[in-house]
Amino acid sequence: MKRILIIILVALLLRLVNLSTIPPGMANDELNIAINAESILKTGSNVPGVVTGIIGKTAGDISFGIHSELSSYIIVPFIAVFGFSSVSVKIPFVLASIGIVLIGYLLAKRMFDRKIAVVSAALLAVNPWLIFFGRSAYESMLSSFFYLLSILLIIRLTGWKKIYSILPLIMGFLCYFSAKTLMIPVAIMASCASVILNKDRNFKPLLILNMLVIVFVAAYLFILPTTPAGTRINELKASDTSLEVNIKRTASLDSPLAILFENKVLEELKIRTAASLGELNLNYLFLNGQPETISSLSVPDHAFMYLIDLPLIILGLIFMAGKYKKQLIILLAFIGITLVPNFLNLQGTTYSIRTVILFPILAIISAVGFYSIRNSLLKNVILLLYIISILNFCYIYFFRLPIERSEAWFLSERVLSKYISSSITKTPDRKIVLVTSQRKLTFYKYLFYNGKYVDAKEIGLINGKIAVQDYKIGNFNITTQCPTITSVNQDIIIVNSSSGCPKIKDITIKSVNDAGDVFTISGDALCQGLPKNKYPLIKAVRLLDIEKLTTEDFCKTYVSDSR
Repeated sequence: MKRILIIILVALLLRLVNLSTIPPGMANDELNIAINAESILKTGSNVPGVVTGIIGKTAGDISFGIHSELSSYIIVPFIAVFGFSSVSVKIPFVLASIGIVLIGYLLAKRMFDRKIAVVSAALLAVNPWLIFFGRSAYESMLSSFFYLLSILLIIRLTGWKKIYSILPLIMGFLCYFSAKTLMIPVAIMASCASVILNKDRNFKPLLILNMLVIVFVAAYLFILPTTPAGTRINELKASDTSLEVNIKRTASLDSPLAILFENKVLEELKIRTAASLGELNLNYLFLNGQPETISSLSVPDHAFMYLIDLPLIILGLIFMAGKYKKQLIILLAFIGITLVPNFLNLQGTTYSIRTVILFPILAIISAVGFYSIRNSLLKNVILLLYIISILNFCYIYFFRLPIERSEAWFLSERVLSKYISSSITKTPDRKIVLVTSQRKLTFYKYLFYNGKYVDAKEIGLINGKIAVQDYKIGNFNITTQCPTITSVNQDIIIVNSSSGCPKIKDITIKSVNDAGDVFTISGDALCQGLPKNKYPLIKAVRLLDIEKLTTEDFCKTYVSDSR
């Protein structure tokens, strides 16, 4: 027990240290469910434009706003207790990540023995995937926790108590859209694992459990198309492959076999198979990782497993093949079902979040491999290499990622929010106009970082504005219209560099990674006369805690003269 407590403390440290500043901001999906949780807490309803699956009502522009049913509701108790901040929003995800460490321990203990269980907990505590997403607010971490919990309950509970696992199965299903495709496979495979591992041959509870799961999924699919979230069904459709098939048939000699081997069904099957098998690419799993379509879903130059895990997993598979054949079949089967989400959904192969239970399962296999060399001198070498690997990941995550991937978490918009709020405080009578194409998401960030979305009455008024796409509060307005000469002479004008408007500027807010202009500002009153750097140079983590910086430190660090 003492070892487990130490492991949990290490896991907590890795997930909590500098949580308010690393990552350096909130990605759009994280921010959507966070803002929505605050709205639910204070008004009892969703933010207009945010859809929580088949439950709750919404209005307005729902682009970028379709999420799962429960994630926002799970966050609500934590912001009720700790207030509305990036840290309180992420606490449930930290706890889910820690919960997976404990579940991994209990699952490995049931499948193997206590020694392997302790090693499993240790490797899960330092696993890059669990650290990375345990410090985020991406919904997949919640689904991973609940699905793994359901697997544990199905395997460990006896008789009709197995029916209790329906609750975490439903929770996992309702916490993340892509994970909905895993509910039936997880229930079936966990039931098979229970039969394989346990001597009990009372199949009725398992049959009833799986029937309940199938009925639940069928009922959900019946309701889904009647709701705004029903548009997510389109993600399961593949693009038309007629052109590809015709090109291949044209570029070959005439043969009756062409109809058999070159057709739309086979072409789509190839595409789906390639999309699903990509998660098993060794480079993606163990070396540099595979760049995701969304840059906030990966670590620069690092995979979500350590390279040293590769030989350990091989050793684990060999060891199980000799001593734990049943467990080998079970764990490989669970890896197999993680292919399902990307096989069914071709809208971007986001392996890091859709696979849900893949990395915890791989970590347990790696633990078996480490255990298999427990009496060898090689054990100390492997342990040393593992420690070096952990330190390398910590360097990349805690020191490189905040700068190199700063725009993945929209750090420049966090900086902008501070600039606008401070400018309003200093010159409350001047109008501030922000020109950008992403009005809603930028408005969310301004509300979130400046504490403008905490009073119930104000939230009600703001939600009314969001519903009609009116992004104006007091003298601050967000628009898509390029500024006029008159407004430039009178107001503080901020222009997003990607808006296509002429750059009329006195100062700029630049990317801290490449020093490119992100926002150009004219009519500045906040930083006028204060020292400024030519480009942002962030070398201390305290400088990422932007809201706490003095005006002088803020301007010197993040604002640059355009001349």
